[in-house]
Amino acid sequence: MVSSSPTLPPLQRRMGIIIPFIALVVISIIVTLLYGNIASQSCPQESIAPGLPFTAPYTLSVPPGNCNCTVFFPQGSHDPLHPSPPSLYCECLDHAETSSNVTLECPKTDKEIQFVDRKVIKEVAQDCPVCTNDARIIEKEVIKEIGKECPEPVPQIVAKEVVQECPKTPWYAKNRSWHYPASLPLCSMDSCFDYSRCDNADELLIYTYYKPGLEPQRYFLRINESKYHTDDPEKACLFLVPFDNIDPWHFQKVEELPYWNGGMNHIVLTFSDKYRRLAPTDEKIGNASIMASDMQETMLRPGFDISIPLPGNYHMRQLQPISPLQRKYLLTFRGKRYIGLTDDGIFRSSKEFREMHNGNDVIVATNCDHATNDYHRREHPELGEGCDEDKEVWKKHNSYEDLMNTTFALVPAGRQPSSYRFIEVLAAGSIPVLIADNYVKPFDSLIPWYTCAIQFPTTEIKRIVNTLRKVSPEEKLKRQRNCLEIYNQYLKDDETLFQTAIRALKARFMGALPHLTQVRRR
Repeated sequence: MVSSSPTLPPLQRRMGIIIPFIALVVISIIVTLLYGNIASQSCPQESIAPGLPFTAPYTLSVPPGNCNCTVFFPQGSHDPLHPSPPSLYCECLDHAETSSNVTLECPKTDKEIQFVDRKVIKEVAQDCPVCTNDARIIEKEVIKEIGKECPEPVPQIVAKEVVQECPKTPWYAKNRSWHYPASLPLCSMDSCFDYSRCDNADELLIYTYYKPGLEPQRYFLRINESKYHTDDPEKACLFLVPFDNIDPWHFQKVEELPYWNGGMNHIVLTFSDKYRRLAPTDEKIGNASIMASDMQETMLRPGFDISIPLPGNYHMRQLQPISPLQRKYLLTFRGKRYIGLTDDGIFRSSKEFREMHNGNDVIVATNCDHATNDYHRREHPELGEGCDEDKEVWKKHNSYEDLMNTTFALVPAGRQPSSYRFIEVLAAGSIPVLIADNYVKPFDSLIPWYTCAIQFPTTEIKRIVNTLRKVSPEEKLKRQRNCLEIYNQYLKDDETLFQTAIRALKARFMGALPHLTQVRRR
């Protein structure tokens, strides 16, 4: 049998070709319109240069203020039918371990373009004795960027690790708290000072950055009432920046002070226990000089920076007439113990320091009662060894005036090398015995401290009593006389301290300006 296909009429054959063609055209139009609509709804890229950061018009679902984010567009072709997803990088400001999802959205649609899963890990390294701050942050970051709901998702993983380690303790600062590294700009009067600002005044004129409630502290409090003050910054030779306030100037950034000018002719003033806690960082201080009570030899720039004293709280001048040869005690001290693992002043809890006390002519009365000590004793009870015994000695010798009737008086460093007790000992006519490392004594460019005070390093406490017993009567009389002269001329009250500070500022000029050549002789 022979089979044959039915023969279609010519019209049907033509329709079999035309209909599929029409269907293909319709489908093509629908696809074009569909993808065109998607492309028009995606975030516009026509005006964005490839590869450049651009934040608008995207919004981010992150808590306000936690992260600073930047959108990056990939380089290459920009096919509207196959747009490449932008990438997002966020730098978060949290100081603890965090994990968050960040969503990048287009404002004209609800379509998700990309998710960014980011994990930030930060570790804090403590107990860095020579760091700029008490702790350095070691920051480690891991950032994951994962494209979702994109035509061609391409997962990306970006890993970043930033480590800022605490600098190693220099050999000369080993086991010594008061050794800031020598990291300040190496300024001197010839390189960091504009003498021309001081040409046209008859006196040293100082402009003070002053706000009600933010006045300079202690004996600089009334500087604006002195003849050295000017309200006109154009006439000022010097600019004083006080930092010892409840709202220190450093929160405003010193570079934003109206006349900062890189710190030229500026003086940073602080009585803080820790200069580094309040004053500008090394990289921001610029050409400014420092007046601080926490002044150390490793940071001092001679002839440019000035060490200033903490004022005394008690002035027992009635004891001054008593000869050092007729005093009740040889050596005395009454003050707080510092206990801990790394705190400043912990040498006061050492065996050598406490065993100087003999209950006869050497009295060392200490007391552990202090909030910081209480914390350390809770964490490490063994650090409080001897506190109960010390308290009994403290109660027995409770008269500060009685203890100031002494030939020599200890002035041990506490939270800083400087101490209120320094001036108090001088006021009482006693000879100060300093225990401090790396300490620049106050107004060292004016005062010949070697004729008055005696100083021991914190590692040589065992030498103190035997050394003092061997000091000759003539030397005791001479040192007491010199100490009283220094006290009365430079340190006896707030007005005298302020005038001494002005003299120290003038002395930096070394007579290079005619109106600053008049310096009183000792």
